[in-house]
Amino acid sequence: MSKATLLSAQTAEQLLGELHPLAEQLGSAEGLASLTAIIAQVPQVENLASLRQFLQKYKATILFPIEVPAIHQAFFHIDRYEVKELIVWERGLADQILSKELAAASRRVGRNQLRRLRHLRDQRLVQRYIQAVEKGEAYGWHTVVYALVLHLFSLPLRQGLASYAHQTLRGFVESASRALELTQQEQHAVLYDASSDVNQSIEAFLSKCGGPSPQIVQKR
Repeated sequence: MSKATLLSAQTAEQLLGELHPLAEQLGSAEGLASLTAIIAQVPQVENLASLRQFLQKYKATILFPIEVPAIHQAFFHIDRYEVKELIVWERGLADQILSKELAAASRRVGRNQLRRLRHLRDQRLVQRYIQAVEKGEAYGWHTVVYALVLHLFSLPLRQGLASYAHQTLRGFVESASRALELTQQEQHAVLYDASSDVNQSIEAFLSKCGGPSPQIVQKR
């Protein structure tokens, strides 16, 4: 592996690892209250049992019905260089966001990462999307930017979806662990339980959609 390739892989991993704003909401008592308030029938996360319940509800309410499909659909448009279609479709995501706080977090993180891609002047798709966000024509949701990074670094969609789910759940557990003072054993156990069905759920989703979108040579 060349040095350039290695650096690109490291950059992609760093970017993808930072595109999980929901996990940041668990960093404080206020964050816990804000996040659990938007998911129906979930008690305040204040112990291990309620954390487990929250993670299950998050997967059922946000992760698999909203975020995974959003990344998949964004990747579909990006992979085909359908910038106009991407922007039109992206506007509709605003109706799916469950709270203003989460919408703000998604846009903040997505736009922060877009600023780190501005130097890629030869990537016309990236530049056109950045311009659309700056003009207020696109939102810059973190899920869309996540799909953009997947395509930009030629990372497989299936792997990217699974990585997003696993990293987000891990972020929740790690953040909650600080507030709840969980032991390492408790963290591993709750994360294992929450992640046990992720790969299967991703496969079921892709099977329903007809599989991941095949990548094409990026136009310049």
